[in-house]
Amino acid sequence: TAIKQTITKSDINFGYIQTDTVFSSVEKEDFYKSTWFYILLLLPIVILPLGIFMTKKQRELSKDVNRNKLKKADRLTRKYLSSAKKELGNKDTFYSSLEKALHNYLKAKLRVETTDITKDKIEAMLCNKGVDNDIISKFTNVFSACEFARYAPSSEEKMKEDFEKATEAITLIDKNL
Repeated sequence: TAIKQTITKSDINFGYIQTDTVFSSVEKEDFYKSTWFYILLLLPIVILPLGIFMTKKQRELSKDVNRNKLKKADRLTRKYLSSAKKELGNKDTFYSSLEKALHNYLKAKLRVETTDITKDKIEAMLCNKGVDNDIISKFTNVFSACEFARYAPSSEEKMKEDFEKATEAITLIDKNL
């Protein structure tokens, strides 16, 4: 005893059937003799000479003693300047670090040893390099401030001022050289 139902006609009875098709080729293009094949084939031929050239250049640069000393001294200068900035409240370590930064800077730029550094020699060397007298006086004043601060009381504002003077003098000498 089946119950009969009436079927109503509707336009969406066959809505799920796909009416458009997208065909793709069954035969794929071979990798052999394609554009990517030639690019990947020639890539080692280009990269290998570049690698050899860069390795030779790196070896030459590593053998350059003066350049390595200059880089090392620049790194030490930055290191001592950053440690001086960290020690802004502590007078002794601040001025010690600042003086080491200035010494390393002079060693790098003027190629002098720390034992040869005196105020007169610094002025003479910087003058020979063509640095302005105002810049030389700023640099030597920072040195004098470091020496003076060892034996006299100093405030944090004075330390900040000396730090700013030191960084300004270093940048001015770099620009002038």
